Amino acid sequence: MAIDFYPCGYYNRTRKEKQYVDRNSTARGEMRVKHIILETEDIRLKGYLNHTVAAEEFRKRLPMTLSCKRNDKEYCCSIARGVFEPNDLQVGWKNGDLLLWDGYFVVDLGGEDQSAEYGLTMVIGHTEEYEKLKHLKETIRISIRVAETEGKSTYE
Repeated sequence: MAIDFYPCGYYNRTRKEKQYVDRNSTARGEMRVKHIILETEDIRLKGYLNHTVAAEEFRKRLPMTLSCKRNDKEYCCSIARGVFEPNDLQVGWKNGDLLLWDGYFVVDLGGEDQSAEYGLTMVIGHTEEYEKLKHLKETIRISIRVAETEGKSTYE
């Protein structure tokens, strides 16, 4: 099976075999999410990583600080590629999803309705507070860490 990844702003219209799967849903009992904190300037966002192989591998690299650049619908941050399970790839995203995409960490700020046009993506998490990033400058630094204290997942 050939898997194509495209950097921010590119897409592959031929890869639409899969549909969007809400891997971030906490309604499923078997899913355990890992709470994270994303910080930039004076803004602190609560988020979480889902249960995918790629999200778990990403979590092991935390804490990290990334330089990110915004386009019309997302912040893209260059990052070393990690491991993933091909069956976790999906078509599309929801606004606020956190993606790994061909050497990029992506925070999606919009474009959910047209996201299927961009082909396969790897959703690794989500932040409901993504709107707070929309007013920031074009280039920012985002620090990401696991939100844990004494083994308990927390946002404190």
